[in-house]
Amino acid sequence: MFRIAPIALAAGLVGSAAGAPEGCHPPYAAGGSYVSGSYVSATSTVETPVPCDCALPSCPSSEGQTAGCSTTTTTTETHNYKCVDGGNSAYCGVAGFEPATLHGYIAWTKESAQCSSGCPGAYVSGESYAAADKVSVAGPAYTAVYECAASPLNKFCGLPGYAPGSGNYWRTVWTLLGSCAGTISPTSSPNYVSLADAGGCPDAWEAGAFKYEENDKVSKNGLVFECRIFPFSQLCGLEGYEPLGELWWEDAWKTAWTVVGYCSGTSSPTTSPSFDRDPAKHVGGCPDEWVEGTNAAYEEGDMVSVTVSTSPLRKIAYTCKTWPFSGFCGLYAPNSGRPDDQQGWRMNGSCSGSIRPTAAPSFGALNLVAGGCPRDYDENNLSGIGAGDRVSLGRVVYECKSGAVSAYCSQPAFVPGGQYSAMAWDVKGYCEGTMRPTMAPTSYDNAVLRGGAAAVPPACQAEAASGGTVAKCYYEKDTTTTGVSCTCGDSDCPNPSGLEATSTACKKDVTVTSCPAVGEYASGSSYEAGDVVRVGTTRFKCREWPYMLWCRNEAYAPSLDSGIWSNAWTRDGDCPATSAPKCLVANMGPSNGDPLRYEDASGSVKICFDGWNAGAGASLEMDVAGLGVSTTGGVHIHTGTSCANATAQGGHYWEIRASDAAPGKTAGDPWFGDIADIAPTGTSYTTDANGLGTADFAFDSGTGLDDNVGRVVVIHDTYTADGGDYARVACGVLVESATLDPHCLVANMAPSNGDRYDAVSGTVKVCFDGWNYGAGANLEMNVAGLGVSTMGGVHIHTGTSCADASAQGGHYFVTTRASDAAPGKTAGDPWFGDTADIAPTGTSYTTDANGRGTADFTFDSGTGLHDNVGRVVVIHDTYTADGGDYARVACGVLAEPAP
Repeated sequence: MFRIAPIALAAGLVGSAAGAPEGCHPPYAAGGSYVSGSYVSATSTVETPVPCDCALPSCPSSEGQTAGCSTTTTTTETHNYKCVDGGNSAYCGVAGFEPATLHGYIAWTKESAQCSSGCPGAYVSGESYAAADKVSVAGPAYTAVYECAASPLNKFCGLPGYAPGSGNYWRTVWTLLGSCAGTISPTSSPNYVSLADAGGCPDAWEAGAFKYEENDKVSKNGLVFECRIFPFSQLCGLEGYEPLGELWWEDAWKTAWTVVGYCSGTSSPTTSPSFDRDPAKHVGGCPDEWVEGTNAAYEEGDMVSVTVSTSPLRKIAYTCKTWPFSGFCGLYAPNSGRPDDQQGWRMNGSCSGSIRPTAAPSFGALNLVAGGCPRDYDENNLSGIGAGDRVSLGRVVYECKSGAVSAYCSQPAFVPGGQYSAMAWDVKGYCEGTMRPTMAPTSYDNAVLRGGAAAVPPACQAEAASGGTVAKCYYEKDTTTTGVSCTCGDSDCPNPSGLEATSTACKKDVTVTSCPAVGEYASGSSYEAGDVVRVGTTRFKCREWPYMLWCRNEAYAPSLDSGIWSNAWTRDGDCPATSAPKCLVANMGPSNGDPLRYEDASGSVKICFDGWNAGAGASLEMDVAGLGVSTTGGVHIHTGTSCANATAQGGHYWEIRASDAAPGKTAGDPWFGDIADIAPTGTSYTTDANGLGTADFAFDSGTGLDDNVGRVVVIHDTYTADGGDYARVACGVLVESATLDPHCLVANMAPSNGDRYDAVSGTVKVCFDGWNYGAGANLEMNVAGLGVSTMGGVHIHTGTSCADASAQGGHYFVTTRASDAAPGKTAGDPWFGDTADIAPTGTSYTTDANGRGTADFTFDSGTGLHDNVGRVVVIHDTYTADGGDYARVACGVLAEPAP
């Protein structure tokens, strides 16, 4: 069908109405050169019986017939026909097998719908086309007809770069059906007078990816064609670009080839190079001999030599070509004689002696990737690589593409820089130094907020009302229920009918805000406006209606790269990173005895929790010397906060879960060690012949790290069942592990509040001297994409979202020392940067000529790490005193750094 699509966006999203009949292909011509897939049109006569009145003279009837009479009407119909596949296609041009004839069905397939003369509507760039829509593109000799691909590819049919017959990617979404008007004139004989005589003809063109490079020559029909310069040279071996080809666009081949002359006969084979006799082609000393390797063994610009004879000694020097041809350099020797041996190497000339190895490429054409090099690409360790992950190979940084193709990144055939690299990886630039590897999206752990139900933000009305919890990475979603009964006299209850104030017949709309967890994008989901998903830790929000209809289309899946996804989604900041295990340590010493039973007891007990919250599992590791020899006892957390005596130490510390109770034991107490699901391997330690006690076991006391800070660990002597008295012989207080000092949070920064600098990226790291209220801190900033050669402010704000200025809030600090207030400033606010003892060097950053902003300063906001988890860091543009507007231009949420 033809179609003139409606311009309205909503109509383009949900479909379109049917249009006019399909145009007719050129009429069948007897003796034509038809092949499988050829289209023609043919006209046939159709006789149709029509009921008539038997009494009328014009109505044929039998003698005495009074009913059931009919006459015949004759009409002509024109249909399109397609030459069949297989061996019968040989009959398509043979007499007796013409379409619309008795035996035509053997060679031709008839389309059921009639066609109409003329062409479908002309292609319009920017239009919205439905699957199977047909358009026409007028050429100098004929008009071509194209059909738009099935969903979801039809979404691209009207986009720039996909114009049928001319766009770089048109064959991805359009199919050439044939022509609808005019004829294709035969090509005239070439005018050899105006072309140079190239002598013998080079080889004929052959299809093959990377088959040809710039300046390679082929011949066809007595003409010589030369492959154009890069990047057009990459097209020279592709189907559809054969010189004088007419596969899909009459002049497509001219994009790749240039006519340079005419020829006759064949070219003489080239002789062995005589570089030793031609000083102009001698390159000096020889680089190292070529050594076979992987497709990453050599980089562009690397030089090798190959020995072509040993007596006399003759060598030829070669240079490895640019990517992607460099992938062949380690696979094929320059003179191997194999079909691909010239794909990777360019011959330089003869050489003698030796030279220093060529240095690694300078990558002057690539951008420097900030932050150092990600992990090296390891073809033997590809598991877990996902969309957005970065690797380095020879100091070139590659990023795994998003969407379905990200699955290729973990397959060896798609090695970065290799033949199929572009299908899975994007080149991001070059790197220096090292950096942490990017986390795979699947590794993200969206745990609940610290504090469980008590930590639910006030805005999360649904969870607060139900006593539920909220994930660390969440978004706010409003749900409105209409027609909720209310008391007519209440101020928030509409009463348009003037009912009695005590009546409950009035109705109102009730909106409740819930806070769902931000999950990974999932194709096929029915996303709505305002829904938030993530790719890795990057958040994306579904746009408002009608754009939200695209959120449900996989073709618009959000991505870490630019693309059409932005028509459906907007970036929404970053999720907090996955946190490391949280650990406490108790330094053990002798206790409970006069005299002390083991006065030399010393060592540590380390306990790591899976989370901050109540109910988090944990593990205990003990390494304490000076205990009884070759024995077994118990090691437990107790309720007390002092080791002074048994009373101060208290009893076992745990939270009740009655269903876990073992017969005869206190419900849910893991420290008895015989309740399988909360202490599966017991809670005992053993000592060796020297009295060194060790333990390593998992347990679940129904508590988390926050609940255990300051409590004591008690070591009991030999069990009574083993002849001991199970006395308390050592004790220590659980404190924050020294390995966690300093306590740091990291914010991944992104554009905000107007996207003035839409390429902002980098981190702000804030390290505190302690967990607790009033701990000093240090801030380090390394963020690219800001204004150049300027100075602004970087601060922690009260908000927990980067959505807008209101959500970000104002400066975050605790007013505890009024004497620190600067004149005219809020007492104790370090973010003004002029209060000596709480921000001695200010709270500013500076940028260089490339817009990279850095900062490194100490401050004291009267808060500690726990107070700042989940709050935002805001970067302000140039100070007003320096002529700027001090706008908020970047934002990120402080989170526990990944392990």
